[in-house]
Amino acid sequence: MKKIAVGLSPEEFNLIIDSLPDSQSGNKLKKDLVSIKANQKQGNDVLDKMEEKYPETMVLFKQILADEYNLFAKKQADYGPGNISMNGNKDLAILGLGVRMNDKTQRILNLAYNKNDAQNESLEDSFRDLSIYGIIAQIVLNDKWSK
Repeated sequence: MKKIAVGLSPEEFNLIIDSLPDSQSGNKLKKDLVSIKANQKQGNDVLDKMEEKYPETMVLFKQILADEYNLFAKKQADYGPGNISMNGNKDLAILGLGVRMNDKTQRILNLAYNKNDAQNESLEDSFRDLSIYGIIAQIVLNDKWSK
């Protein structure tokens, strides 16, 4: 199923909630939407504060996430999920990711502390890969890899 995102103002969101029929399914949906609205409001308060206090940091963080998402998609197109999934063995997949992450960490330490010039992969590239491996590991832990 393809999902879409829709941006609604608080007023539009309330209109949708109010327009639902009074029935068992309508009331359940109303309850769910009110809960979603409350959770989003709590999250938005923190986001609003952080975006006001650290605007450049927050904008760059979102941009980096978007860039990493695009890089991840390109690498998936090149390699597919098989190099991570280890034939469905979750424990082995996590172990393999840990090894890859350790390799990146060792590279970062070598570049940063030994002040070596990168020949093929910059310090930023290494941090980017480490970040993406961390997200992949979370997907594997949630049994959603290659699904």
